[in-house]
Amino acid sequence: MTDPNLSVFNSGESAAVESRATRVTFFEDRAEVLRTARVRVPKGRSEPWVRGLSLFVDDSSLRVKVITGGATVLTASVARRSRKERALTDDDLAKLEATRDEARAECQRLLRAIELVNGDADRVRTLASHWLKALGEVPKAMSDAEVSARWKGAYSALVSRHEESASRLAQLRASLSEQKRVDELASRAHREGLIERPTMTAMARVQLECADEGEVELEVVYRVPCALWRPEHSARLERAADGTAKVHWSTAAVLWQRSGERWEDVEARFSTARPARAASPPLAREELLAWRRKTDAERQRVVVDAREQTIAVAGLDRGARSVSEMPGVDDGGEPVTLRALSLVTVPSTGRPLRVEVSRATMDATVDRVLFPERGGAPHLRATLTWSAKLPLLAGPVRVSRASSVVGRGRAAFVAQGEPFELGFGPDDAVRVRRRVDESRETVPVLGTQKVRRVVRVFVSNLSGESRTVRIVERVPVSEIADVEVHLAAHEGWKPKPADGMLERDVTLAAREGKELSFEYELRAGSKVDLPF
Repeated sequence: MTDPNLSVFNSGESAAVESRATRVTFFEDRAEVLRTARVRVPKGRSEPWVRGLSLFVDDSSLRVKVITGGATVLTASVARRSRKERALTDDDLAKLEATRDEARAECQRLLRAIELVNGDADRVRTLASHWLKALGEVPKAMSDAEVSARWKGAYSALVSRHEESASRLAQLRASLSEQKRVDELASRAHREGLIERPTMTAMARVQLECADEGEVELEVVYRVPCALWRPEHSARLERAADGTAKVHWSTAAVLWQRSGERWEDVEARFSTARPARAASPPLAREELLAWRRKTDAERQRVVVDAREQTIAVAGLDRGARSVSEMPGVDDGGEPVTLRALSLVTVPSTGRPLRVEVSRATMDATVDRVLFPERGGAPHLRATLTWSAKLPLLAGPVRVSRASSVVGRGRAAFVAQGEPFELGFGPDDAVRVRRRVDESRETVPVLGTQKVRRVVRVFVSNLSGESRTVRIVERVPVSEIADVEVHLAAHEGWKPKPADGMLERDVTLAAREGKELSFEYELRAGSKVDLPF
């Protein structure tokens, strides 16, 4: 059996050998393709050409290596050629010619048939005119029933024959119109098929030095643009009757490519490396610092501002951590490479293709967390430890509970063995209503400002089962000495002064409601302008 990828060497473009893509590594803005080709070369120096490369190949990234065979690669370069090719092959043109000739022959046959039908219709019309002329003479025998029946029969026969001719004529004309359309389409396609259009091809031009004549297998590696990938995740929560829960996690690579190549049954890899980024540190530059004295008006008044602040922490303060310390740049900052679970075919259409790269099942701790200031219903929050072989890459995640999809979220980067949290949609059985009562007071003479706030949270369980909810509230945190925040009555709440948070676990029986409250006071001097 002849191997289609094995070509007897003949120097020149006309004897270029075909290649096959076996592995494709996707990056964030390009792809690296590995192709293999086999060619039989003579003794001494030879120059085989390898087909299959994209026109957009990066010339500087081309690398050629001999896998099997006693040959040495001297040079390798990308050669692009332009040649004119007809739009259709000879076989396609022959089929169109046959279709066109058959349609034209059928048109001639239909025209002859139409002429015959028209002749028959003319004879019927002539007989009908003779019949009317004879009827106008009013023969004496018309009173006879037998004679009258013969006249009527002759008229009915003429009418029937005329209707048959008209129907046959309509059918023939419709068929003639269809055959003319077939002839026109075939002729147009034949004319367009004869047009020669320029075709661009790219090939790898390799110079080899071979000690003996024999077969050589080449490995061609290059990079192309118009290809990229992004991670996407899917998490499904399953809860058992005993209260335990598991999260089934699936990671997929969503890829696109429009390089002009069709990669069939290739080993797909997905890397977070950035080969296009320069590996040099940024240059240092001067920073100009200036200072000035405060004006008298600025020394008399202190203007403060309130802002929302996101507190960034490394890892969670809960959950089980299976590593002793967080990975740093030196040990956890290396590029990650994911592999498809099976061979994939990636057409050059520019449309997204989803390829699964990993699966994992992890134990999780599920609780209900409620932020009354942000929403009126609690959310199911799962805390789990990432136990896969590779870290979790940041990307969108589709979350579902059992067999129901509850929404989409986003996962951040999580190292191996680190705990993280993920939301699985709201729990409509619990509702909350929040109210803030505020009172202000200014101390006479001193002018000290006091703002007292009482936050009341009304929580109710609308279901027929008991519910435990963790409620999280906020208290302002002052960053300047001129403004003080004092937490007053907060029985049952667990404060976190560094973050300005209050937490409390509340258990609600079936159809039970509770009212929770806490107080805090803001104190500021007379020269402070508060933002509220």
